[in-house]
Amino acid sequence: MKVYAEFIEDDGLLFRTKTLLQYGNSWDLIGSIVMKNPGSAKPGNPLSEYSKNGISDFYSKQIDFKNCTEASNNPTLKKIVSFFNGSYLQKNIKLNGIIQVFNIYNICEPKIKFVYQKAENSNTNLLFIDLKNTIKQFKNKPVYLGFFDFYTYKKTKHSDYLQSIASGIFDYVKNSNFMYLPCDDIIDNPMYHPFSPQINKRRSLPILEKFILLYEKN
Repeated sequence: MKVYAEFIEDDGLLFRTKTLLQYGNSWDLIGSIVMKNPGSAKPGNPLSEYSKNGISDFYSKQIDFKNCTEASNNPTLKKIVSFFNGSYLQKNIKLNGIIQVFNIYNICEPKIKFVYQKAENSNTNLLFIDLKNTIKQFKNKPVYLGFFDFYTYKKTKHSDYLQSIASGIFDYVKNSNFMYLPCDDIIDNPMYHPFSPQINKRRSLPILEKFILLYEKN
């Protein structure tokens, strides 16, 4: 797996604003995942010309690569493959293409409590993903939601906006052809993060099975 990402420093903070995971050699979109924040992600090596051409083709536009690198393959990114290759279900789907990684918060910080603190003291427009643009980038492919209910349990000055993003993404999935979660209300759904110990529990497996079936059909 190769990781391509855009990192931008602003207002004393590091943000990861675009992230692509490439499996094999294809640049076709497999699907997307939305999580909380980029954690300990850091910039890596410069992009090759091959990578630049592939990324530009993927986005169907010329990209400004001054902030783009091959990023570090951190533990969370390594876990993402398990949602798409069916390993939790004893399947072994060979992946060949791109998985997009989005985070509601763009701040690179391992501990979510510090993400809240840093966001409280910042007004940069890089804090969050753009809802409409993100939905557009889903491109009618499966989207796994891995942000659970973190957006509800901490009241901050950004809480209402944070919840509107999470709810907007959930509503998109609910009304798409790729709804795999069991409940119509966002708060009732187990949108587990890749490192949640609940991922491979018996009650979670039917949800993963439904997600994989949607993916295998497309």
